[in-house]
Amino acid sequence: MPTYNVTVQDVSPSIAYSAGWIDSNHGDALWANYSGGTFHATQIPAASAEITFFGTACWVFGAKRSNHGTYTVTLNNTDQFIGSGFSENPVFQTLLYNNTALPLGTHVLTIANGNDPNAFVDIDWITFTSGDGNSSNAGANTTLDDATSNFTYLPSIDAWPSQATNSLAPQYLDSTLHITNEHDAQALVSFEGDAIYLYGATSGNHGTFSVQIDDGPVYNLNGSAPAFRPRTLLWYQGGLKPGAHNLTMTNTGTSLLANNYMDVDYVVTESFASPPATSSQGSKAKTPIIAGVVSGVGILLIWIIAGLIFWSKRKKRRSRFAMEEGRAFHSNVPPPDPVIIPPDPAVVDGSCPPGPLRSNSTPTPNFAIGRDGKRRPDMGRAVTTPGTFNEVASSHNPTLSDDEAPGPLPSTPPTLPAAKKVRKPLQLHSPLGSTDQPSPTTPLLNQGSNTGQLITSPILNSPSNSQLGAPIREQDWGPVEMATLPPDYQQATERRNPAVNH
Repeated sequence: MPTYNVTVQDVSPSIAYSAGWIDSNHGDALWANYSGGTFHATQIPAASAEITFFGTACWVFGAKRSNHGTYTVTLNNTDQFIGSGFSENPVFQTLLYNNTALPLGTHVLTIANGNDPNAFVDIDWITFTSGDGNSSNAGANTTLDDATSNFTYLPSIDAWPSQATNSLAPQYLDSTLHITNEHDAQALVSFEGDAIYLYGATSGNHGTFSVQIDDGPVYNLNGSAPAFRPRTLLWYQGGLKPGAHNLTMTNTGTSLLANNYMDVDYVVTESFASPPATSSQGSKAKTPIIAGVVSGVGILLIWIIAGLIFWSKRKKRRSRFAMEEGRAFHSNVPPPDPVIIPPDPAVVDGSCPPGPLRSNSTPTPNFAIGRDGKRRPDMGRAVTTPGTFNEVASSHNPTLSDDEAPGPLPSTPPTLPAAKKVRKPLQLHSPLGSTDQPSPTTPLLNQGSNTGQLITSPILNSPSNSQLGAPIREQDWGPVEMATLPPDYQQATERRNPAVNH
């Protein structure tokens, strides 16, 4: 909280005077030179005045005159200061004592007259400083009048009669006051704040009373005065913890005499952002918390950035791997080198006759279907002499007229001459998709012989047939056991002449 000064006039009940003090002797010709025209003086040796305050510094003001002597100031019952109030020429409202190096807290100051029975000492006012000097926590003052709901009067409101018709009421705040002369009658004030000021009047018919904050110590005060003084600071209490508090003001007069009155006018509360005694500790406690939060946020940001970088690199690596893998999968495989098909040894040595062909035709080359979809020569089969594909197709699929029909097959096949040896192998590059290719499932019939022998077709046993359907093995074909061969595809699909008998 910021530092602030609290001034307590000599007529305030906050200053407890011992016996022998005179209140504002108007028989003194110079009394008007004191602040507010009031002062307290004593000529009694060791007579004392005591005040309790919460703060860090204090000042005592009075007068120095030719009839004043020495005095003693004691702080917290340990530190003692001896001063002199003597002056040939009177000096009023001057500093008698100060201490500005006190720790923040509650202190007790006592000023006492010296031992000279002919010397005086007087007090004009006392000021003390409260707060820890933290100007960032500005204080807020709140005034609560005696007529507000914050006040509760005990034992009942009947013990505090209305003063609406009292001629002195206009001198009170808002022209309202509560007064009682009932013993142990109480005024309770509920408030929130760090400090409280209690205001009321002192007068010749007022007596003693006590003040207590919450469950704290009880302070006994005296509201008696030679004159009526409204709006007087009756009591100040600082150093309270923030939050709700209760002040209890009790009339301690012993009888229902005329000088046992006690009144209350209003209170002023002060609130600060932090309690004065712990504000420094609170600031220190918040520092590591803030530092920890900042550090945690920084570490979290670092992890997030690292994660994003890792994720980005991993994504790029995956994309690059996928591109390389796709490029490898779709790469163009170069076609294999041309295959040289050697002749079938059985045909070369004459052990297996190839079968007669037409004079203008050549045997059909063996083909296999490659993985690229193109026809490749069959490495496991041999061909005879070179010839064109169209010649082979035409020799194996003769066209019959409407008057022709297949002839009868002989019972025994004739002996066939040996084929010529082929010395030069045939190199083939015919595409599989040629329109001249015969159907792989149609057997080739020897049209130039009456043996009815089926020509073994290399195409049927080529690798392409295993891909196009079930494989057909050569040993599955034997001599035809039927009287006549079945017609080929062209014969079966030609329109027959009804006049021809089979």
